[in-house]
Amino acid sequence: DFVAFSPDGRRVLSGKGFSLDLWDAATGQHIRTFTGRSVGAFSPDGRRVLSGTSPKSLKLWDVETGQLIRTFMGHSRGVVAVAFSPDGRRFISAGWDGNIWIMESTIKLWDTETGRLIRTFSGHSDGVIAVADGVIAVAFSPDGRRALSGSGDETLKLWDVETGRLIRTFTGHSFVVNSVAFSPDGQRVLSGSPLETMRLWDAATGAEIATFARFSDGEWIVRTQDGSYNASSGGRARLDPK
Repeated sequence: DFVAFSPDGRRVLSGKGFSLDLWDAATGQHIRTFTGRSVGAFSPDGRRVLSGTSPKSLKLWDVETGQLIRTFMGHSRGVVAVAFSPDGRRFISAGWDGNIWIMESTIKLWDTETGRLIRTFSGHSDGVIAVADGVIAVAFSPDGRRALSGSGDETLKLWDVETGRLIRTFTGHSFVVNSVAFSPDGQRVLSGSPLETMRLWDAATGAEIATFARFSDGEWIVRTQDGSYNASSGGRARLDPK
């Protein structure tokens, strides 16, 4: 399932099954449905919606009219995640290429206006892999020059958007990485895993800065790698110098 606010906060996009629904955030009124899977994203200006469709295409829609603007073909299997660049001129998609016997999880960079496939990023898999090891989440850096991917192989990877070069791999999770994000200044990276842990990383060095772990009763424990402090938040926030 998927849900996201439009950039101006006035609308909500939700996905479930094989459709994406647009809602008025203030009234809860349903505006329209876009054909696609429960994978989607608003463009930075909020005027367009991108949907990942089954089995192998992506579609760009006009938010106001619901009109289909363009279809993108390139993944040979399914599409599992999408993200726009900050200027909206490009987007990345994560999906599957190959066939039922040999599959590779890839990330593709597209030109939003022309539909052209610019390049493919490969590195989370080498040919024959289990579907569970594929890319699950993608994100652009605030300056649009780097891309981040999280995968079922328990890693996240940082890419150079212009060249397709793999900059570095972040390791430390013990389960799939299903959410990734940059800090507003692009200097740090946050990754999340379904095992209720999050990790904060230095984007420039790949060093892990802190681990967030949730325990019983909704309490989150934060431990920095240098051991300088522990912080926790349950009924009350607490900071414990070492």
